[in-house]
Amino acid sequence: MRLRLSCCRALVEAAFLASVAIGSLYATVRIGLAPREPADGVAVIFAPWTDAGAALTRAVEAGGRFVRYGGYDFIVVIIPEAPDYVSRVNAAGALFVVDPEALAACSAVFADAAQDGSQIDRSQVDRSQVNRSQIERSQVR
Repeated sequence: MRLRLSCCRALVEAAFLASVAIGSLYATVRIGLAPREPADGVAVIFAPWTDAGAALTRAVEAGGRFVRYGGYDFIVVIIPEAPDYVSRVNAAGALFVVDPEALAACSAVFADAAQDGSQIDRSQVDRSQVNRSQIERSQVR
């Protein structure tokens, strides 16, 4: 009986630790990749099982103009038309609203590594995907 109780307790503790780890990762991504200037464009990430049509409809109905799809059909790059777009698209079911430049950098690294089977190397990031206006703004500051 005591062995069974300790086994159940260990499972509960492991489940708790796993949920804390997943929650921490979610919060880190949500805060760390948040767009600095949402008016310049955002990448809206829906659940991976969301099809392209549903992702586009949800992203545009929240008050934005379609720019393009991200690396996958459930990622939509949008230019918001309303200042409260981020909260509205989150209410429409978005998992994350991130800076599209950060998303492009991450996508390029993972895509290159997946194609050649090598380890991920930060030098593989395609710098041509960085928005010129973002570079100019950082040089003015």
